[in-house]
Amino acid sequence: MLRHGFLIIAHSYLDHLGKIIDVLSSPNHFFFINIDKKDVDGDAFMKKYADRENVFFLSGDERMEVAHGGYTLVECTMRLLRMAMKNGMDYCHLISGQDFPCVGNECFDKFFVEHNGYSYMYMDSEECRKEYIKKKYPSRVKPWFFNDIPNRNIHLVDLLVRGLNFVSRRVKWRSDIPNLCGGWQWFSWHRSVTEFVLNEEEHNPSFFKRFHHTSCSDELIFFTLLYDSMEKLNIISDNSLRYINWEKVVPGRKKKHSPLTLNEEEYDEIVESGALFCRKVHPVISEKLIALLEKRMKEQ
Repeated sequence: MLRHGFLIIAHSYLDHLGKIIDVLSSPNHFFFINIDKKDVDGDAFMKKYADRENVFFLSGDERMEVAHGGYTLVECTMRLLRMAMKNGMDYCHLISGQDFPCVGNECFDKFFVEHNGYSYMYMDSEECRKEYIKKKYPSRVKPWFFNDIPNRNIHLVDLLVRGLNFVSRRVKWRSDIPNLCGGWQWFSWHRSVTEFVLNEEEHNPSFFKRFHHTSCSDELIFFTLLYDSMEKLNIISDNSLRYINWEKVVPGRKKKHSPLTLNEEEYDEIVESGALFCRKVHPVISEKLIALLEKRMKEQ
């Protein structure tokens, strides 16, 4: 059986994280998790799952405080990838603590047996890329950003970071990064892609270093790195196997620049999409949706 590693970056809703682990648990499914250092309940959660042989946590100096829009998201992903490969994963699936599976484990495993060797990401279309490369991408990488200053949960620190970014955003301090590409952060990679990325990190560290102090580098760095090797690595670049709704606007469920928080109204769309995961979900807002998805998995 293929060994699947679920790389989970979590910062809240730890009861829901436990549900993700329980639903996806299978002898060939492994979990590699970073619970944000800012989460005061993280230690208790890690202790609760310490005896699960398929569950691994970044701990000690490896455990990270992750900032939205910061390079720490990339670094956290790389640490989880390294841990997964040390444990012999065939596939790595990056999800957040606000995702949920849409199919049962047998259907999930069957899909990757039938598509073994292929990887899945969602990259901006070439049409969008030509537009974004003029303004959107450069605005993220040419100023210096300070999102990774620690303790952003403290109000005064957060105000300081916002002020620094406000000033820096108006001055293009640095040269552009050639051939930028962007897309969704979340992916399902065959080990060939993971090995390629880790090898590049080892032998081309300057590429990774250039993305430090940029904004939303997690949505740029891997696409830019992999762009010229998509065909060789069998990467499907228009399907991340995730249902994410950016278009629908509902008060209380949609914030600016964020995807819709899903509920039972999106159930049919999720099923029809063929996605293996959906995001984002909330323990209360999405309660009925989660129940419907769990029922579907049992029926499968």
